[in-house]
Amino acid sequence: EETQTLHRVLDWCQRNDADVFLTEAWRCVEWLALPDVHPVRSAPNDAKAYADGLATLAEHVLREQKYSCVKWLCLANEPNLYSLWWEGGETKHVPLEPMFAAVRAELDRRGITLPISGPDWAGIPEEVPNLPALVPFLGATDLHDYGGAYRNPFVHKWVQWSHANNRPFFLSEFGDMSLGWQKDNPGPSTFEAALSNAQKVLFGLNIGVDGFSRWSFLNRGDIDGQWQLVRTWDLKNKVYYDRVEPEPAAYYGFAMLTRFTAKHSRVLDLTLTTSEQAGKVPRFEVSALRSPKGQTTCIILNREPQDRVIDIRWEGLNRPINLHRYQLTEQMLTDPAFKLRSDAQMDLSQDQPRLLVTVPGRSITVYTTYDLGPDDPGIMAEAPAAP
Repeated sequence: EETQTLHRVLDWCQRNDADVFLTEAWRCVEWLALPDVHPVRSAPNDAKAYADGLATLAEHVLREQKYSCVKWLCLANEPNLYSLWWEGGETKHVPLEPMFAAVRAELDRRGITLPISGPDWAGIPEEVPNLPALVPFLGATDLHDYGGAYRNPFVHKWVQWSHANNRPFFLSEFGDMSLGWQKDNPGPSTFEAALSNAQKVLFGLNIGVDGFSRWSFLNRGDIDGQWQLVRTWDLKNKVYYDRVEPEPAAYYGFAMLTRFTAKHSRVLDLTLTTSEQAGKVPRFEVSALRSPKGQTTCIILNREPQDRVIDIRWEGLNRPINLHRYQLTEQMLTDPAFKLRSDAQMDLSQDQPRLLVTVPGRSITVYTTYDLGPDDPGIMAEAPAAP
């Protein structure tokens, strides 16, 4: 049943040109668990068997099923930096290096070049503990960020470290648990959570984070809080809905970050001058991207309650561009008929490269050369432009 579910997800990703970050989460079998450790929390007891299993899975999806969408293999969900899902023995600490080495060696033996990503820890440590020992086996570095800090300075340190070691850095899970979580806590489904997530992504883009993965699209809403993008489960009556509907704040908040951003876009250099008070945590963020075919998207976040007037200037415009505005506020989502559509247009050129606009308080605004109607598919990928 779980393999069929995996195939359904990978089928969709293959059709839509989505890159897959495939994560092994909890072996949950007694034969691979350490003594006196619950199988769902145990580190593997046999490196060879563990490596053989993951390499067989990789061979199945890549060679037998021909899923070219699988780009990364993450060996363990949130292993033992904080003693979560890789426990063992009285010390509860099992080194990652032998397992990572065994898996990389087995993949290489089978001629599988799929990169390994790690360590996938649940948090952003200030320093980089023990990770250099994993570098020979890693093709990417990734961590999870559920803190409430709007701009986590440790993320920048990890980006710099990863890039210095010629590896991309991913926030492979992100959210804001300071707003509430566990059981059916509504915190993750709130508009404040959508704004917090937007700030993490825009800040991350500007400091060089190479990819983001939000957990979790299809949560029922009673697993660590209401993280779902769409409603599948009736929390009150404990039955599945006959019809799937968006979870408004989470769904449209995430759409503002992803609908107009083709993968492999370039993050544009940005100089931001604001009137933020000294020592105040910034609650305003801007990031701009250029797609492989030259489409431009600028995302503006305003977490302050009051409106802000902003003046944006594009340097180096070599042709006129027409920008479409998409905007999201909490008030908009109270309208049952709300659809995400462009509500304004403006032109920029070499002679008129400035955009003077007012963005509402507590809002996400996108100015983009993409013109997408409510029923159009979002931009997943673009082929590079012809020379």
